[in-house]
Amino acid sequence: MITFKQLRYFEALSRERHFGRAAESVHVSQPALSAQIMEMEASLGARLVERGRRKVILTREGKRVLAHARTVLTSMAELERAARPSSAPLVGPLAIGLIPTVAPISFPGWCRI
Repeated sequence: MITFKQLRYFEALSRERHFGRAAESVHVSQPALSAQIMEMEASLGARLVERGRRKVILTREGKRVLAHARTVLTSMAELERAARPSSAPLVGPLAIGLIPTVAPISFPGWCRI
């Protein structure tokens, strides 16, 4: 099974095209990043990157997986933003229940009754 961590590492590797720089960008060691990429490849049963001396090249399968990985990472970021509480206290609609005879004299005209 692919993990969220592996997707983050794979996206960083595709962006940096270098194992060392990718590891630095996600704040892990290069061997840890490399191991996660190899584990991801094993889970998928496909080679995602061609490892060269100076840079990394995505395979055809790697490019397809990258498109999906970016979609998942974007969705996760949106989910985290949506779940985070608002920084401003008491923001949003306020509902107050009043009897109809008191409401018109208790609130200004701009309030929706």
